[in-house]
Amino acid sequence: MESDSQSPNETEIDRSNGIKNFLARLFAREEETLREQLQRFFDDQELRINNDQLQMIEGVLSLVDKRAENIKVPSPRMVSLPVTINRADLENILRKSGHTRFPVYTDKDGLRDYVGILHVKDLLPFLMKGGKKIVLKDIVRKLLVVPENQTLLSLMRTMRQKKFHMALTVNEHGDVSGLVTLEDILEEIVGDILDEHDNRSNDIKEIGLRIYRVDAMLPLNEVNQRIALNLPEEKFNTLAGFLLHQLKGDVAENREIRYGSVNFRLEKVSGQQIKNVIVELDVPSANAGNNTATS
Repeated sequence: MESDSQSPNETEIDRSNGIKNFLARLFAREEETLREQLQRFFDDQELRINNDQLQMIEGVLSLVDKRAENIKVPSPRMVSLPVTINRADLENILRKSGHTRFPVYTDKDGLRDYVGILHVKDLLPFLMKGGKKIVLKDIVRKLLVVPENQTLLSLMRTMRQKKFHMALTVNEHGDVSGLVTLEDILEEIVGDILDEHDNRSNDIKEIGLRIYRVDAMLPLNEVNQRIALNLPEEKFNTLAGFLLHQLKGDVAENREIRYGSVNFRLEKVSGQQIKNVIVELDVPSANAGNNTATS
């Protein structure tokens, strides 16, 4: 009596044929979304896959088509440090930005020549010594420069192989056009999944003395309660809505606006959507209380 079970070789052949059929459909059925094509493939193979796994596979496949220029932080919005920066300005930028890595440049006839990447932990010995002068060029790390049309998949491989967490992008003229971090690339893979499963435990995070990183989509009344603000709740549902009104829709990363004794900086923006905001409260004084907005 012959067995109905397939041998391992037969199973591998079937799987291989399934992959070929999937690829054929991928190019033949343009009306199907990538998600539908992937789900059909896994159904055909009788493989169980949950929504998170499906989204992650979609994210990985998207790295083949997306390029560094699609996710870069444009050069005008980069937080960079001049080699000649003084201690006070340096500490102010470190405190306000919340970043751990910064491109460092020299100024040549009004043009920036990037010489390396500064990691905050390399600064600690110098900051602990005191003194006003810090020579950044002595402690910067090597710089990774890539063409802005490099695919994210290729860029991720390069960054992992060479152990870089940040890369500067250049355009066809060789000019620096922006920067990309390894975190940005990984977010393309898992970003949507993290957003869906966010338990909101970090929706307001204290990052300094009276300085907070806030999810801009939080209800405005909740923001007021949790960090002792007094923003008008009557017309606005969220912090983002309040800030969009104050800025008249003119949003950009690192854009700042002041309202009374509170300074807001747009940390993360996607199109016209404000995602994260740095909220810095003044130290209370006897004259505080004039709630007017300036930008």
